[in-house]
Amino acid sequence: MTKGWHGEKQRHSMASKGVRSGKVKQYRAKGEIIDPYDLPDFDINEHNWGLEKTGDEFGLRLGNWTDAGWHWSGNESQFAGYLIRMGGARGEISQDFIEIMDSYGVPFETLKSLIIQSAKSGDGVYMITGDNVKWHFGQDGERESEEIRYGLDKDLTEKETEAFEEYYYIEMDSGSTDYDKFTESGYYDDLVDEIVSAVESAESWEDVLNNLADANEVGQEASWEFSNNAVVEDIYEKFEEWNKTDRWNKEVESGLPDDETIENLLKNFGRVETMKKIQTNYWDVESIDEAKKLVKQYEGDAIKKGRRPIEKEQHRLGDF
Repeated sequence: MTKGWHGEKQRHSMASKGVRSGKVKQYRAKGEIIDPYDLPDFDINEHNWGLEKTGDEFGLRLGNWTDAGWHWSGNESQFAGYLIRMGGARGEISQDFIEIMDSYGVPFETLKSLIIQSAKSGDGVYMITGDNVKWHFGQDGERESEEIRYGLDKDLTEKETEAFEEYYYIEMDSGSTDYDKFTESGYYDDLVDEIVSAVESAESWEDVLNNLADANEVGQEASWEFSNNAVVEDIYEKFEEWNKTDRWNKEVESGLPDDETIENLLKNFGRVETMKKIQTNYWDVESIDEAKKLVKQYEGDAIKKGRRPIEKEQHRLGDF
């Protein structure tokens, strides 16, 4: 079997309304629950989704390259996530799925055990907590800036807030909110149970899509809470690091930085970052060019005195 409908031009046209073969209904007595692997082979191949069984394997498909612009394929181990994405599709697609599955004779109660099995393995949690939008593309709002400006319980001036915010975006732990970290949290185990319960309590395809939609709301809330807690923790950790250093010379609100401050900046950041930070944090330095001159002047004096404060950065940063 060719998994996921890739390269099946003879059998599947993405632009067609769908091809269905191998009807199941005639093989099932009313109300009888049979082993899913005892179902005869079938192939339901709609424009935006598909489901097939060949021997002991099930193939799942969502989307199409023609007009949806994306394509996903999987197997029976991904049944829970498949249905979650199905329920999140446009209303007419999920309704089409329910009607075709019922009329075509692929009973929910027969495939229910496979869906539960996939849910118990954790399948579906990724989808209800943000799916690719959050975990792959990183579209999760700008909570960092909001937390720094309105949630950070520290007495900072506007200038200090801007300085710390710039520092945070350089040093932030972007991995603190990735999916691997989420799976290590208690939220993950709770959501596995949530999805399993949603499937177990369903009695039809319509039930399971509705129940998983409810589970999706729980997942979104848990995902937001997890990420928010991780960001807040990371912000306070980075603030303590920033606050213990003399990188920013926070006491100086006007005038040029002294030699000791520049030397500390050079040691920590190298020339390019130092001139940016000088220009950002001292009122009398109005441009990068002025900061550049200041740094070069300091370096020249240091070299004349036999000191090379940024020798280790020379090979990396090059000349201005």
